[in-house]
Amino acid sequence: MESGTPRRETGPARRQATVLESVEEIRTQARASSARTVQEVAPKTQADRVSGDETPVFRPVARPPMALLHVLDDGETTGEVIRIRGDSFLIGRVEGNLVIPHDTGMSGRHAEIVRRSDGGGWSWHLRDLGSTNGTFVRASTVLLHQDQEFMVGSRLFRFHAPAPVSAVEEPSRANATRKWEVPSRGGAGGLAPGAAPACLVEISKGAEVRRHTLTEGESWLGRDPSRCAIVVDDPFVDPRHARIYRDEKGRWLVANDRSRNGVWGRASEVALERGGYFQCGEQRFLLKAL
Repeated sequence: MESGTPRRETGPARRQATVLESVEEIRTQARASSARTVQEVAPKTQADRVSGDETPVFRPVARPPMALLHVLDDGETTGEVIRIRGDSFLIGRVEGNLVIPHDTGMSGRHAEIVRRSDGGGWSWHLRDLGSTNGTFVRASTVLLHQDQEFMVGSRLFRFHAPAPVSAVEEPSRANATRKWEVPSRGGAGGLAPGAAPACLVEISKGAEVRRHTLTEGESWLGRDPSRCAIVVDDPFVDPRHARIYRDEKGRWLVANDRSRNGVWGRASEVALERGGYFQCGEQRFLLKAL
């Protein structure tokens, strides 16, 4: 989940190797899914070029930067805009700088946006505060380690890694010859004989409702049963929404396939760099670093 420019992560989120989708990537996908109107743009004249259009607009260089938090309206790509000027901005259902009391899927103190000094510059980070339902970021690729959760449409999935079968070793005897065995490739993408395969577990209200076994090195997830092995009956899921695959290192990943609503990976902490989309409860946000 690997297109886009990787964003550097910190803390527990580093292990997730989540690659965020940039605002530009998402806008490009949105434009591709709708009708385009081609307009001719008149070439700039010499007078335009001389007028100083290459001179950047002034911006502060001594004080920390600010960010814009877009609280997206339901079913829209725009919404209320909040300017963040401090080092911390708390989001929650009960307390915080932004309180959303009607979203029961959001925890009382759900997530925090943090500005940090980083090697002479500044960076923005999103941190989950131990919320019940988690904080999710829109990503192009998500690395699926054990119990990693991700959302497509309105559905939540949890990844279960291949489980090797524990071998019962025979008691060792002095000078005994060890029986020949074929080295297991379980850690490199293969399965030891008798091992349980990887699977995706669909979760609803904290309980398992469906299990999808990953028996192949690549599977497609979507709404169209003729194109996908993992079929999801959800109007917010594209006909072919995401690719679940095992890479050359034996790691499992889920990658967005230019879907309208994207793939969202659960993260405990992630560096947003220039910004990105994230979700708390059912509320979606867009952070833009200025």
